[in-house]
Amino acid sequence: MLRRKFTKKQKLASLVASSIIASIFFISYNISIAAGVAWPININQAFALAILMAVLPPGILDLADIRWKTNADENLPKLVVDVNGYVRSGQNIIKALELAAERNYGVLTPELQRFKAQLSWGVPIDRALMSLSERVGTPLGRRVFSLFLHVIRSGGKINEVLDVMVKHVAELRLIERERKASLRPYLFTTYIAFLVFLATSVLLFNSFFAQLAATQMAEEGPFRISLNIELVRNVFYQLSIIEATIGGIVAGKLGEGTMGSGVKHVIILIFITMLVFSTLVR
Repeated sequence: MLRRKFTKKQKLASLVASSIIASIFFISYNISIAAGVAWPININQAFALAILMAVLPPGILDLADIRWKTNADENLPKLVVDVNGYVRSGQNIIKALELAAERNYGVLTPELQRFKAQLSWGVPIDRALMSLSERVGTPLGRRVFSLFLHVIRSGGKINEVLDVMVKHVAELRLIERERKASLRPYLFTTYIAFLVFLATSVLLFNSFFAQLAATQMAEEGPFRISLNIELVRNVFYQLSIIEATIGGIVAGKLGEGTMGSGVKHVIILIFITMLVFSTLVR
């Protein structure tokens, strides 16, 4: 998937636009069905498609942004180690950063090359570093480039400071991996909760509403109550689709730390819902 950084405004704009398009699609579907136009999908499939249309575009942008930031954070320790190596070989830290811009650090490389170009244009080192920090935008990136700036300003025993930076950045990455690993069990909890909800919906429909509808069809008399079983099925189906969407987003947030990571879980849970209702709920 594309690795690219997206701003919050871009992701919000994508969410608004996709929600509007999904709403127009679902409303148009209902109007055309009322007018007698035949569609190859039923109302529940149209509802699931509308939900996916609303969720997927902003989710994909968020996921691409996450991949960009993850790649940046993964390459920051390598950058610190290489800068430390250049300084140990006799280069000053500014020259070390310029030399590092010629190496491959994934998504960081274009930003480092822009930083090097700014220095060649006469931009002050502190402004160029702060600009680089803001463009990278991750908490680890801000910390690393802020430390570089402090090292440049303070001088002193730069090698010792950089050695501490290398250890510090490595510890931060280790803590982040442990944090993500500790959140993984919540992913399974979310799936279990959804499956319990889905099983309850299927049992309630088949054991109660379907039986009630069959009993009422057999009854005669003025007090007979008509139950639209297809309408009840549609309500259960669409509530399960909504629960799958919410559960998938929550699974991404709890299990992997971001809502964008929940896109794949939304697709999986909606597929499970459609499969269960097409086979077990009649």
